[in-house]
Amino acid sequence: MSEAADGGTKEPQGAILSDDQIKRLKVVIAVMTAMLIIGVVTLIARVVYLASGRSEQAPSAAMVAGQPITPLLGDVKLALPAGATLKSASLQGQRLLAHYASPRGDGLLILDLTTGKTVSHVRIEAQP
Repeated sequence: MSEAADGGTKEPQGAILSDDQIKRLKVVIAVMTAMLIIGVVTLIARVVYLASGRSEQAPSAAMVAGQPITPLLGDVKLALPAGATLKSASLQGQRLLAHYASPRGDGLLILDLTTGKTVSHVRIEAQP
């Protein structure tokens, strides 16, 4: 069959997309490519920005919350009650929080790391 017999269509036989659809597809591909390039450039710029400004803003290892940490000299002993076992420990600034379990009940100890002394001792007891 010839083009005249088909009604004068401009599409070659067996074509999946029309000329108009191909033009739209090219525009969509161009827009997505531009978005991809802009995203990659933005990502690289952000990584470079963070890498260059990071050293100025990060506190030094000897500073916590703007205050210098005085290192301990020697060993510091944590005095737990007899038969107690340490369940967990948490460090914040210059203080150590130790959660322990003992036959007499659980408790919390707060230890000052600069002096090595116990700041507070809280016993956790169940109410009858």
